[in-house]
Amino acid sequence: MRSMEPAKPEEPSQLVIPGAVAPFPVLVHHINDNTQALFSISVNTSRAVTIPEITGRYFPTSYGWILVLGPPPDWETFLWNPHSGERIQLPEMGVIGDEILDNKRCSCLLSDDVASPTCGVLIYDRASPNMWYCRVNGGSHVWLSYDYDIGSMDVPDETCQAVLIEKKKTFHTIASFKGRFYFDESADTTGTLEFSGDGGDETESQFGDMDVGWVEFPDGSAAADMFMLESGGELFHVCVFYTLPCLDAPSGFGVYKMDFSEPPAWRKTDDIGDRVFLLQGEFSASSSCSASECGLRRNLVYWVNSRVDVTCLYVFDLNDGGITMVQPCQGTPDPLPRPPFWMLPTASSCQ
Repeated sequence: MRSMEPAKPEEPSQLVIPGAVAPFPVLVHHINDNTQALFSISVNTSRAVTIPEITGRYFPTSYGWILVLGPPPDWETFLWNPHSGERIQLPEMGVIGDEILDNKRCSCLLSDDVASPTCGVLIYDRASPNMWYCRVNGGSHVWLSYDYDIGSMDVPDETCQAVLIEKKKTFHTIASFKGRFYFDESADTTGTLEFSGDGGDETESQFGDMDVGWVEFPDGSAAADMFMLESGGELFHVCVFYTLPCLDAPSGFGVYKMDFSEPPAWRKTDDIGDRVFLLQGEFSASSSCSASECGLRRNLVYWVNSRVDVTCLYVFDLNDGGITMVQPCQGTPDPLPRPPFWMLPTASSCQ
């Protein structure tokens, strides 16, 4: 495994104006409640800043916009563009906000770009089968709360690992693609979720599924972290493989593209074109960006290892299969129990 030179921190700043943290994309690493370290992968430097929008409850999305949930009693709720500072006001969450934890436990997805008239915001709890939905544009403008059921699984009891108990499945590997949400329902089934109606009280959640063949683990690999994302109008799955008993560092990786022909299947690929994939830890939304526009090498996958105490960034090279590791925020304290995330240029404005 290759290594990279550590990032060189710049002098801390007390406050940044949104958009002044270029070049994007940057990896955001929390130093304390009010200060973040931003690591730019294109220039390999980091700087300490204070961004008020991400000191409270916030939820990154794969489209670059960040959902910000203000404190009670106002519960101001908006999508924030970190590159321009632009905001899209959403309905106040009110009593629903009491149910929603921060991004240590909950994640957020946009169904598609905010310019789409049918764009919706989905927040889901990774620990329990609860989700919240709101339309961004047009129609009735309210937050809706749903319980869902995608089956159960047996897991070890916290008080006795030898005893298995039944637990409801929740969304873990999930992505939005062409207005619909896709998620791993089982080893050979990809589930789908979409919302009917105009976003008002009568809006219903509709689940479906596709039978797909699953990926084969490389020889010697016995565990994997899974990620799903949309990129360039296609749906991808990325697997980070481990060889037991070592779960601290990956032993390999694989990228798979959904073939929607009959029968649908995940097909392995070693070419994602002029793109880089950005994986945001074990459970957060993953995304992509143009390599040439962001000053990066093409055909790379960046992954933040959430299994270790110190933030480690791995770079997977699809051209030669190489793996590089760097600690992007050396010289700063370990992060709070709030996961690092990628701050991206947004796909479009709300105009």
